[in-house]
Amino acid sequence: MFLTVPNGQKTGRRMTKRAVQEMVNKYSTKYGKPEVTTRQLRHSFGLEHQKKKNNFVLTKEQMALRSIELTEKYQILSNLVGTRV
Repeated sequence: MFLTVPNGQKTGRRMTKRAVQEMVNKYSTKYGKPEVTTRQLRHSFGLEHQKKKNNFVLTKEQMALRSIELTEKYQILSNLVGTRV
């Protein structure tokens, strides 16, 4: 998902995990949320994706989850969050 293209190169390479964490820290601090982590972003994405698409297979593929049971957790949470609105 995150690519870096060094100067003078035509193709990109995957960013390292540490580089992604640094980028998240940079932008979360800039927007006043210094406590955001990459893990929280992943879970937020899974929750929102399941809430909008309501499709186990699509959410499983987007998040590269190993089992449908993990995807079901996002469905349960999206239903719970939806009732609080």
